[in-house]
Amino acid sequence: MRRRIIALAIVVATLALTVLAVPLALDTRSRIRADERSELARLAAITAADISAEAAAGTDPLELSRPADSATRLAVYSAAGRRQVGRGPDRLDAALGPVKPGTVREAVTGSELIVAVPISVDERLTAVVRASEAMGTLDGRVRRSWLRIAVAALAALVVATAIAVGLAHRLLRPLLRLRDAAERIGTGDVAAPHASGLAEIDSIAAVLTASSARVEASLTRERAFSADVSHQLRTPLTGLRLTLENELEQPRSDPHEALSEALSDVDHLEATIEGLLALARDTMDRRSLIDLCDPLKARAATWQAKFQADGRQLVLMGTTAAILVRASASAISEILDVLVGNARAHACGTVTVEVERRLAVAAIRVSDQGPGLADPSTLFRRRHVDAKGNGIGLALARRLAEAEGGTLTLTNYLGHCTFELLLPG
Repeated sequence: MRRRIIALAIVVATLALTVLAVPLALDTRSRIRADERSELARLAAITAADISAEAAAGTDPLELSRPADSATRLAVYSAAGRRQVGRGPDRLDAALGPVKPGTVREAVTGSELIVAVPISVDERLTAVVRASEAMGTLDGRVRRSWLRIAVAALAALVVATAIAVGLAHRLLRPLLRLRDAAERIGTGDVAAPHASGLAEIDSIAAVLTASSARVEASLTRERAFSADVSHQLRTPLTGLRLTLENELEQPRSDPHEALSEALSDVDHLEATIEGLLALARDTMDRRSLIDLCDPLKARAATWQAKFQADGRQLVLMGTTAAILVRASASAISEILDVLVGNARAHACGTVTVEVERRLAVAAIRVSDQGPGLADPSTLFRRRHVDAKGNGIGLALARRLAEAEGGTLTLTNYLGHCTFELLLPG
């Protein structure tokens, strides 16, 4: 790729220099010829002014000064066109045409550039001064000028090539680093590549880094899903198994009751799986307006039955008035299942679940009558995905709360632990 960039830069530079150099060379040739015509006309005019009328009439001998340029030839011709003095052909060039008083004539033959200046007395042609220079001399000047242009163009091409090489390295280094970063993404390394100073490449690097971070986050959520499912479904699956086993061992006269309990557990399992899948796939933003008391009422009978079996009590407070929030009912149920389940498993006494409206937020508090916690700092820390037993539920509950735009905190831990869930109204 580096060679292609350099070759392309050289081709572009060559074309640009050609487009500039060719017109410049043609203009230089025209300018050299025009300058030489002007110089010959000036020399002939000066010579004509130096020749007196008497010398032109033949009374005095004609004398011409030698031109400074040895390639320039100077001669004086009579009105009839015969050479009188100087260097030139015997007869005035026919290519000049008729020379008239007050008119400077120019002509280009195959070998010379010629300028003729008339000398006149009382508007009568008396002589003609002819100045000329060999075309070979002019072409030599043109070639030397062209050579200087070619050298300058070649130097410009060398400079352009050097710049192209530098730019190729400058552009390819960050691209190669970007390629290496893309390869590292496959190994799980989502570190951003170093800034190159080129806005376009840095923007691509930023997009690549952000995309890889999203992919990594999605994979992390998918990996966590299996651990969350195993934790959250263990208890309802156990309850479903016990219901079915009890029914098999001691069948009731009306099987409808047992089947209803089993279907209720299945519905709860289905809602749990859907909520965890939504969290794992980051689709919790599709929320609808719900009454926050509905998830509590829906799970209250199940919770109270379990507490009664343990000889304890579960109290619901504040569920008489509707409290509307935009949230996922399944996510709220999962959070409350974790909090109530922890209070049943690790605390004692009565467990109180209270819901209330606080200005722009809705709050749910779950409190128990246990002795409290010695060290709450690691309470919401997620244990390894292979960990057994506790350590996943509260971390999952907090993640669910944050996915709903809310917070889950421990507001009291010294005694009678209280967890508080806040949701935007």
